[in-house]
Amino acid sequence: MDEIMKEEGEECVPKSKETTVYEVPFLVKVKNKFALTVHRYRGLLCAFAAAWCFAGMTMTVSALTDEVGSMQLVFVRAFATLCLSTLVLIHQGQSIKPESLKEVKFHIINAVVSSISIFCQFYAYQNMRTADASAIIYGYVAFTGLFGRIFLKEAFGFFEAFVILFTFGGTVFIARPPFIFGLPDEDEVTDSGEHSTVVDVVLPPLVALCGSIFGALMVVTLRAMQNHNFTSMKTVFYFSLYSVVIVSVPLTILQEWTIPQCVIPKLWTVIMGCMAFAGYSLVNLAVSVEDAVYVSLVTMNEVYIVFFLDILLFGTEPRWLSVFGTFLIVGSSAVTSIRKILQTRKKGKQQDRKDKMAAIEESNYTTPDSAKKEPLPHLNGRKHSNLV
Repeated sequence: MDEIMKEEGEECVPKSKETTVYEVPFLVKVKNKFALTVHRYRGLLCAFAAAWCFAGMTMTVSALTDEVGSMQLVFVRAFATLCLSTLVLIHQGQSIKPESLKEVKFHIINAVVSSISIFCQFYAYQNMRTADASAIIYGYVAFTGLFGRIFLKEAFGFFEAFVILFTFGGTVFIARPPFIFGLPDEDEVTDSGEHSTVVDVVLPPLVALCGSIFGALMVVTLRAMQNHNFTSMKTVFYFSLYSVVIVSVPLTILQEWTIPQCVIPKLWTVIMGCMAFAGYSLVNLAVSVEDAVYVSLVTMNEVYIVFFLDILLFGTEPRWLSVFGTFLIVGSSAVTSIRKILQTRKKGKQQDRKDKMAAIEESNYTTPDSAKKEPLPHLNGRKHSNLV
């Protein structure tokens, strides 16, 4: 009987259910962690990819020096951007009709300034060392503060003035004007194989500096357009549309319409326009998810990418003066961007403090007096008691 009760007791005791734990494979963990990291820094990654696109476009323009002129390359770039931006607008279902006359004026100003800037850049790429031209052009960050003060009434102090002076100093080291560094060496030759002259040495850096100045004007124009909430893709569409019209006029007057005879230059010309559009699209995507200052700081890597590609592909020997000038220009632009980052963080912290203080004052104002806790009275260090 006892054995039967024991067996029944054992049956009555519920057996503990064993929980099965599934271990996530190591490769799945690494894949998920990599995906989260990419999603978190997708804005900076898009900016870095845009730097590679712009660097590839720069090297392509330099490689097409003897095949296609700089002005015609500007036209091809604008035409390719026009076609691709039209496809994107159709896919997104956006209307290309301008909303006001002010928008048309902004688009025309942006197209004129951008076309001049791009032409100066392409001329510099085809008539001087590519890395040096890229470094001078990225000095637009310094001039943006000056034009922002003139047109947008932004702050401009001694720091911005020193940055502009450093940019000019870097341009002088890269250009090496004859009245400072003497005449060019007789053994130095240009890309066409002829001996370099004073004009060959000084003119391309000056044109690159003009491209940097007009690039700063382009940035200021885009800032003004952002205040009116113009869509980015519509801005790219009208920029390319008006640029096609503007550039085609001098090409027709000067009769410089040429088509490369070989297939490879034609292909690289089309690829150049596609890389320009890809760079613009990646920059717009990066700005939409990341701060514009961080994006501009990352896109400065184009200078270093072009510097190494110029050595690897074209076998260019770096000059110490050019390297020092590049360091001055890029360093000044980088310091300007870092300073803007620190100022933005400081303003954000101050705004958070103001919001907290306002919330505390509001809570004290709305709390009734009866709900406030009064401190317990003390008498000579002894606790007060109601039992008297």
